[in-house]
Amino acid sequence: MIKAEMMASYIHNIPKNARNAFCSSIVFGLIAHLYMFTNKLPNYDDLTGLRVYGASRVLGRWFLWMLGEVRERLLGNYSMPWLNGMFYIFCIAMVSALTVHLLNIRDRVLSALIGGIMVSFAPVMGTAFFMFTAPFYGVALVFAALAVWLFLSEKWYLRIVGCIFGVLSIGIYQAYFPFCAALLVLILLRQLFSEKTFVSVFKNALQYFALLVITVIGYLAITRIFWGNELSSYQGADQMGKLKIAELPVIIKTIYYNYRTFHIGQFNGINSNLLILSGLSMLCICGYIEVGIYAVAQFLHKKRDSVLKGLMSLLLVAIFPIAAFGIYLMASHAYVYSLMFYPLVLCFIMPVMLLDQWNQSEKGLFKGFPKMEKIVLSVANVIVVLMLSLSTAGYCHYDNEYYLQIALCEEQTESIVTTWITQIKSLEGYRADMPVAFIGSYHDETYFNAENYFPNTYLAGWSNYVLSNQYLQYMTIYCGYSPAVISDISELSIVAEVQEMPCYPTDGSVRIIDGVVVFKFSEP
Repeated sequence: MIKAEMMASYIHNIPKNARNAFCSSIVFGLIAHLYMFTNKLPNYDDLTGLRVYGASRVLGRWFLWMLGEVRERLLGNYSMPWLNGMFYIFCIAMVSALTVHLLNIRDRVLSALIGGIMVSFAPVMGTAFFMFTAPFYGVALVFAALAVWLFLSEKWYLRIVGCIFGVLSIGIYQAYFPFCAALLVLILLRQLFSEKTFVSVFKNALQYFALLVITVIGYLAITRIFWGNELSSYQGADQMGKLKIAELPVIIKTIYYNYRTFHIGQFNGINSNLLILSGLSMLCICGYIEVGIYAVAQFLHKKRDSVLKGLMSLLLVAIFPIAAFGIYLMASHAYVYSLMFYPLVLCFIMPVMLLDQWNQSEKGLFKGFPKMEKIVLSVANVIVVLMLSLSTAGYCHYDNEYYLQIALCEEQTESIVTTWITQIKSLEGYRADMPVAFIGSYHDETYFNAENYFPNTYLAGWSNYVLSNQYLQYMTIYCGYSPAVISDISELSIVAEVQEMPCYPTDGSVRIIDGVVVFKFSEP
């Protein structure tokens, strides 16, 4: 039996920085996402995802299939916002704790802010839209962080275990593998700042790169051998691992262009409000200045090892965007959207890590200028803490803003669809066995779209139920009306009586014609 004293001892042995990050993620997770977790706000997939775990083997996500089947047999797969959502937040809290530990962040405030930004970052909200699969994606992110942790081990067999965790993470969701790569780049930067020799850091870089390659090869081999025939052309799943050398220049150009856009402009709805964009821009400027100061300090030492370390620091910063945007390399034939950009959260963390390492440096970077260096560090600490705080606050606001928009659209949809059902059932001569034909797309000049109140919310992963013609799913699952629907309306559309019908909401736009309920939204 586990005693309370033993449990307290285990918790006490967890580094304080990791505990700070973990607890902060839970608190900020509730601030940012509690509304989503305590309401049912489905997106286009979640409308029909009440008892599924998402597309799996056809997209190369075979371990998602395994986990989904296990959960199905043990408990059943349900899109439960509170349990699924809290489990997902718990997973991110674990990743936050591991990230802070791996980057050796010792400052309590910075550790807590890292936990806050990692759980409020917009792609977390994007994942919450797909609530039916969010807990599995949380496991994928934990496995990705564990893989990095094991890569740092001195024991070769633990590194192999790390590769296995990496393979399993990709087997759930491929977009989290770049998180491994980008985190390893930051770890190498941290090692440079912690006064390791160039040779030792360079050896580590080669080993980490080899482990990443082994992980990818292992995943592709398993996928091709066991499920190669099942891969779908959707999102280029059947093209994974078939990157052409000729495509690399275009992909690299796209990566750096998007990386620049992410820092100074609105990118995929991830950094939509000015508070977030200002915080991100200032943080990244601080990060580049910190690396620049470090490189200059190393060059001034005029020692071969120091100069090489300075050059390597600049190279790692140049490589970082490729690592963070690695999904473009992994899925070069796929549509890449905001849900896949979670690794970009490390852009907020890089300057924090560099500053914390600088704070920990006993000797400092510049000999002979201790007062000036102390002033620079003091100013940098204030700026970084303030900007990271503003960014976290901005994301908490943005998350709740988006959830409010979805809630209003959901209520509008319920009102509109309930009216349609009433109109259909109120038709003279209506019978329950009558099929229903919906012609055209919904258009109503009296309809006020709640999205008009929210000009900054355009994160991929959600769309208006009515305007995107998802009303049939909503009508069935959330309003309980499931008539036989005629999907092929080509013959019905050319019937003279149907052509003479006015369009909705004009009187006469809903009729019974030859035993079929015709609901005419617009001309076909």
